[in-house]
Amino acid sequence: RKMEPPIVYLHNHDFNGKGAHIGAQAFKLAQKEGFNTLVIDSAYRKNGTHNDNTVLLSALNMTPEQEACLIEYNYNQQAIEKILSRFDSRTSQMTPWDSDWAGGTEGSDIRIAKEYNLDVRKINHAKEVANEVFPLERAVTPFSEYKLRLGIAIMIETGIEPKSSEAVRKWVNGGGKLKVGGDVLVGLKRWETLVPKTPESDKLLSNMADELESAM
Repeated sequence: RKMEPPIVYLHNHDFNGKGAHIGAQAFKLAQKEGFNTLVIDSAYRKNGTHNDNTVLLSALNMTPEQEACLIEYNYNQQAIEKILSRFDSRTSQMTPWDSDWAGGTEGSDIRIAKEYNLDVRKINHAKEVANEVFPLERAVTPFSEYKLRLGIAIMIETGIEPKSSEAVRKWVNGGGKLKVGGDVLVGLKRWETLVPKTPESDKLLSNMADELESAM
């Protein structure tokens, strides 16, 4: 078709040290096939959550100057993370091992929960309840933000008890509203996902028609 080769971008989390080695093999395979537009995310050495860039880049031919820059970058990036340690969620207990939630959001999740005086231990439950009633596809941006806001709205709404999907459905179908921003309502309205839209999603939009109109 005389088209430019596509740029293939891979992002993964690496918790057992194998990811970077697999990525290096992927680079070697791409080189063997003459494919040079493969991009694989990585982070500084021994970061603990993403591909070790020194392992990943061992599959590439780098000049001494490039290798020196890589080492300098790693030292600097590690120093920056120590300063910003409040965003480090690697020791957090709030997300269970079998969660399908996107990684790397816990720092902001905790900040938002504290704004509403919500116990951070309840964040995961809030997300799960919101996801059952408003299943906006997988938990990636911006859907993860929508579901977090919906989950927090459910938790702080005194009219919803217990904090279960059944209680939320009863609240919404009874004409109840949720304290969410206009961006969340627009996201529910557009429903840019392959998952079937739930009746409660449309009902909430109907209950909050004025708020939705102001946000559109």
